[in-house]
Amino acid sequence: MVKSKKELLVEATLKGDDFSDLVNLASYVLNNALVIIGNSYNILAYSKTFTVNDIAWVNATKRGFITLEFGATLNNWNQHTDPTKSIDCVTVTEISKYTRRFFKLIYKNKLMGYLNVTDVNDCLDEVDESLYQFVSELLAKEIAYNYRDYSNRPAKIEEILFELSNESFINKLHFIDRISSCHINIQTKFQVACIDLNNFTSFNANEDTFKNEILSFFPNGHLIINNQLLIILCDIENISTNPFNTKLESYLKKKNLVMGVSDSFHDLYDYKIFENEAKSSINYRNFLTNQSHIIFYERVKQYDLFSHFTPNQLTYYCNQKLYSLYLHEKNEKTEYIKTLRIYLECNHSVKDTAELLFIHRNTVNYRIQKIKELLDMEISDQSLTNELLFSCQILQILDHN
Repeated sequence: MVKSKKELLVEATLKGDDFSDLVNLASYVLNNALVIIGNSYNILAYSKTFTVNDIAWVNATKRGFITLEFGATLNNWNQHTDPTKSIDCVTVTEISKYTRRFFKLIYKNKLMGYLNVTDVNDCLDEVDESLYQFVSELLAKEIAYNYRDYSNRPAKIEEILFELSNESFINKLHFIDRISSCHINIQTKFQVACIDLNNFTSFNANEDTFKNEILSFFPNGHLIINNQLLIILCDIENISTNPFNTKLESYLKKKNLVMGVSDSFHDLYDYKIFENEAKSSINYRNFLTNQSHIIFYERVKQYDLFSHFTPNQLTYYCNQKLYSLYLHEKNEKTEYIKTLRIYLECNHSVKDTAELLFIHRNTVNYRIQKIKELLDMEISDQSLTNELLFSCQILQILDHN
């Protein structure tokens, strides 16, 4: 009895055939060209069963990875899923004349990578969806058992970062063993920068322009994309100029991107703490009066601290007269608290406060005088200024909650 293509693929899997051979067989099952993409957007394998006359395909398979910007688009998976299909997939027609359909490769609830099926032969809609499901599950399992067998190959720093970001290491010994074959000094001075890619979409799959642009600011940097974030590990001890400069600010503003930057640290095993700092910097950007496109954790760490307290605890630490004014303001719809906060941040400058609030200086003077009356206190004393500013920031968190 002649065996079906599907049966041949199962048989080859059970015999332990090479992953590249399994990809070729899977390509026959789906009768189209395949590319297997890893979590760090490197190409693990691609089929050689059918000729693909497509520049994007040829460029990607030659360089061994897909472009960072298209990887960011895949990372925003839920924004691009195909609503016409019962199976979870993303259909892309923008790259070239060929339609591509992407499937997540998931094994034991972990994302192993992506399957790219390109319609060089059959129309993608003519293939039974159960075959896509079957091939995806089989290849995901093979990746889990082969490409994640770390003992047989040197680690890439991008893989290490992905594992650190997902907190995959059992302990520090596991981390040191894993990174021993990776050429990176784990005791240098690092910073983590994160760029929010939540609304980022690009179908540029030809040239990796976005990655090259980012690396022009971070020549010693290493990049991954995870959970809608572009994450950059910066080796700041071995660079001559500060990468977080006005040119980077202008670039991010032009791209409508926001970057959070952690404090510096020296032990790469502590990475996750500082990734969280960089993410917090983005999350609390709207709390800042001057909302630049680069936010350092140093500027928002007080908000991060406050977020760990309950509302009752925050109320306790707030100046009680100011808290009473806050409750009064919620009914009256005034802007006394915001005006006071910016006035204190501007070192009592009426002119700067007016400019930041886009109001006349007389309005600022009126509000400050009214605040003094309502609080029944002078606010020129430095210790009181610090207490009131601290309390204004607490009230921002209460409003946010």
